[in-house]
Amino acid sequence: LITLFMFGIKETKAVGYTNTISDGIYVIKSVIDKNYALDIDNASKENYANVQAYKYNGSNAQKFKIKYLNDGYYTIESVCSGKNIDVYNAGKQVGTNVIQFASNGSDAQKWAIVKNNDGTYSMVSKCSGLYLDVEGGTISSGKNIQVYTGNGTNAQKFVIENVSTTDNIKPIKTVSDGTYVIKS
Repeated sequence: LITLFMFGIKETKAVGYTNTISDGIYVIKSVIDKNYALDIDNASKENYANVQAYKYNGSNAQKFKIKYLNDGYYTIESVCSGKNIDVYNAGKQVGTNVIQFASNGSDAQKWAIVKNNDGTYSMVSKCSGLYLDVEGGTISSGKNIQVYTGNGTNAQKFVIENVSTTDNIKPIKTVSDGTYVIKS
């Protein structure tokens, strides 16, 4: 990171971080076991809902809208809630929890997405320089996601798979054609 001081305004830019992923909707799977993806606990729409690993099920709780901010960083927004992945209280300590929170433009919601030499990706928080990490380096449904010192382990490596936008808006016929009365 480089910090520039110009006209009394402090600006931090991500040096060496580039636009590695096109804007779109993605599933973020753990390299520890690609059958597990980042997930919003109970598909919550509330601020402070936990980000966890969970067995992949294709739900909107496991889909994220990734958007490049043109400064080396991205926002990662939950499709189920419209809230951003956020480092709790902009924490700078190893082990700080990762949650979702309404978009607020803070550095706690900005992530550099770095492509690793093996084709996987790691996400680095702008507020702390710490990496998105599967707590403890083992995976199971409900396993917590935190930020941690970069260490190159699989706990910090993810496969980011594009989800076709047509899959998100494709209607499914659930009722036969006919005349119905709809009651509350």
